[in-house]
Amino acid sequence: MIMKITKTLLDTDYITRDEKAVVRLFYKKGSERNITEIQNFDPYFYAIIENGVNTEDVENIGNSGNIGNSKDIGNTENSEKLSESLLKLDEITAVEKTRMLDIRGEIDVLRITVKQPKYVPEIRGVVKGMEYCAGVREADIPFAQRHIIDAGIIPMENCEEVGMNIAAFDLEVYNARGEPDSEKDPIIMVSYADNLGLERVWTYRSNDAKPDYVEVLENESEIIKKLIETIKNQNIDIITSYNGDNFDFPYLKTRADKNGIGLNIGLGTGPVRLERRGMNTGARVRGRPHVDMYPVCRQVFNIPRYRLEDIYMELFGTELVDIKASDMAGIWDSPESPEFNKFLEYSMSDAVSTLRIAKSLLPLQYELSRIVGQPIYECSRAGSGQRVETLFIRKAHAKNIIVPNKPSDRIAKERQGSSYAGAYVVEPKRGIHDNIILFDF
Repeated sequence: MIMKITKTLLDTDYITRDEKAVVRLFYKKGSERNITEIQNFDPYFYAIIENGVNTEDVENIGNSGNIGNSKDIGNTENSEKLSESLLKLDEITAVEKTRMLDIRGEIDVLRITVKQPKYVPEIRGVVKGMEYCAGVREADIPFAQRHIIDAGIIPMENCEEVGMNIAAFDLEVYNARGEPDSEKDPIIMVSYADNLGLERVWTYRSNDAKPDYVEVLENESEIIKKLIETIKNQNIDIITSYNGDNFDFPYLKTRADKNGIGLNIGLGTGPVRLERRGMNTGARVRGRPHVDMYPVCRQVFNIPRYRLEDIYMELFGTELVDIKASDMAGIWDSPESPEFNKFLEYSMSDAVSTLRIAKSLLPLQYELSRIVGQPIYECSRAGSGQRVETLFIRKAHAKNIIVPNKPSDRIAKERQGSSYAGAYVVEPKRGIHDNIILFDF
């Protein structure tokens, strides 16, 4: 009997090799981790063929206006002329006429294949402005995401069967001047906990009565190296933090740079990358997705404050060890004081409690990732509207439907001025009630 080894997709990206885009799929298969490279997938988008239809109306098809009979869009003569113009662009390698479904029925479109993903944003405006082109579609879908949509791959599928190695970490930093400055103030402790049973606080100052989980190292550089080494040695699949996107990872990266350390904790090549995601930062770890529990908790819970202590109390009804931030530098400077070991306990508690929160809430993130079809790094940070949009794009591809563009500013403004009938709302009975259930669908 041949035993089937189950695998799960943790992450995806693409690299450029020999002027060719290569999609990388980061899998965990059994107890192994591997990177599958896809070298025969090319970036593409679509052009709508003009046939006397207003460009703006076609681009916002399904958003507003009546464009008439869609079966008339894209006649053969205009298609051939547009194809000739497109093939004159160096970035384009192929143009193929195909028929797809739109809001009004079937239409003829041109599928435009380009050399590299970076060329899509560069030339879509050029294509849009060409004669016989009534607009472009699907030119803003990220390349690696485009592949998993087209290939029908489901991220995090079977992850419970495979088993996820999950770790949480937290930093304590020196803050004698108040708000710490990563350019000047060192990391003084790193706490770490994983679901394999390892719990550690790494620091470089302690006393004879330190707890067993404390490991005293030589300096800041050594504790950063120890964190990197442990994540790799423990074969961690998912790294969690609490506000690690906006504090821990940016601070850690700066201090690693100051100490001449490459923060390479992912799989394959490349260090941790900090990227802008709206108003926030996202700390991307390739192949070992980082899930920040802070934005997850902001979506799951509706409470006055979202400190780690507040979420832990909400979930488990237990208070955490707490130390005022203003006292930390003074305690660090007095390792023989009675408060020093409480500081170590506080540091350990941050990692352990983050891990416990993650173990409670990550199953929901796994399921959302599977439903939406988006890797967990992106899905855990996406808003509800973004998730629905990604889900619709995936479903549209399966049904050969061409995806509408996001509405223009004009259309969005028009929508804001209109309203529609809402759902039926049951008026609650006034008074004090026990056993309240909030139900919505």
